[in-house]
Order: sequence, then structure tokens, then C-alpha cells
Amino acid sequence: VWRWKTGEVLRKDGVSVQWTPDCKWSDMVNFIKKLPNGEPLRIANMMTMDVQNTLDWIADAKAQGLPVKYVELGNEPDYEADMTYNGQTQYWTVIDNYCQHFNEFAKAIKAKYPDIKIMGPAVAQVQNHERKEGSPWLAPESAPWWVEKFLEKSGPYVDVVSVHSYPYWSNDSDSNLLSKLSIWSEYVPKIRESIKKNIPDRYNQVEIAVSEWNSGDENATTARLVNGIFCA
Repeated sequence: VWRWKTGEVLRKDGVSVQWTPDCKWSDMVNFIKKLPNGEPLRIANMMTMDVQNTLDWIADAKAQGLPVKYVELGNEPDYEADMTYNGQTQYWTVIDNYCQHFNEFAKAIKAKYPDIKIMGPAVAQVQNHERKEGSPWLAPESAPWWVEKFLEKSGPYVDVVSVHSYPYWSNDSDSNLLSKLSIWSEYVPKIRESIKKNIPDRYNQVEIAVSEWNSGDENATTARLVNGIFCA
């Protein structure tokens, strides 16, 4: 949980400081400017930022010449049972709570910057269902599917349905890893169907994005060809 003005990283209580890294907002701006055709994806942690703070961050980025095409609201709320709101835990893991704040932030951003595309709900896994206690992989199939209920509550305010994908488990062979790509042939149509059901007037305008992903524990020095094929 990072404060862009001070560079502080907060604990999940949203108040106490865990540490302050050397890399500050100004360093990030300079780094992005050096990237050929660089376009950052801005993630506003509305779990700890208020609306005005978010608007100030966007304004500062624009003033420094950075493109702001997309803003994603929150990060893996389905997973963050310990992230507090006014001292309350198990708050953001409730879809209704996330959507209430999403709608507030989205409307404020759109009012000032109508061309910015708003992204959410940024769940930890596309298939996750609601579980107030966190650990959404333990949720029963009868619990609300995060993406579906999000679109019911926040459909009018979202431009990009964003999800994450971390198929780490049981990657004991290349074929097993690549077989996990089949999840998209199942869930992309489901997301499209839900978009059509909940916001039919913008069905062809709403995008789908995988805004975080990986294929295991690899990094730039240990990744193999199969990891590149998976991500491609």
C-alpha cells in the first residue's frame, strides 16, 4: 500500500508505515519517460486513497507529461481480508463494499477526465467467488462469482473488466502448465455474456484485460521458452 506523495509503504491497516523505499514517485516518472513509447497502467489503491488524492495523482502525472489512458481501481479485493476500512477487516472481500467505492471513484474520475478508461475489479483469479474471510479458492461454487456480481453493481461505470491470473500450482511439467490456458476459452465467453447481460448498450465497447499474470516462480534470469509461450 503505497503513498505516492511521500513514498511510504503502509501496512494493511492503511495507517502505520511498514517501510519507505528509495524509489520515489519522481524516480518512477523519470523511469517511465525514458521508456520508448512507455505507457504506464495507473492503479489507484482506493482501499487507502480517497477520491481527491486519486484525482491529484492523475493531475500530477498529466502535468509531468505522462499519458493516463487507464486507471485500475483497487488490487485483488477478493484476496485482501486483512486490508482494513475504518479499522474493519473482512471488508474489501465483500463485493458490495468494493463496488460501492468503485462507483464513487469511477464517477469522480470520469467527471474530470472523461477520456480515461476505468478498470476493475482486478480480482486475484478470474474464476474466484466471494468469500468474506479471504482465501477465495475455498469459496463454494454457490457463492457469487466476483466478475458477475461486479458487473451487476458497477457495470455502468467500468470500461475494462480486469482480472489477474497466477496458475502457479501443479506446474510440474510443460504440458501441465500449457493446459491451464484453457481457462480463457471458458471464462472470456462468460465475461462477455455477463457484459451483454448487465450493460447491453455498451457490450461492444467494454474491454477485457489480464492486468497481472505469471506462469510460475520464474524471473528474468530463470524463465524458459515455455514460460514465454504461456505468456504470449
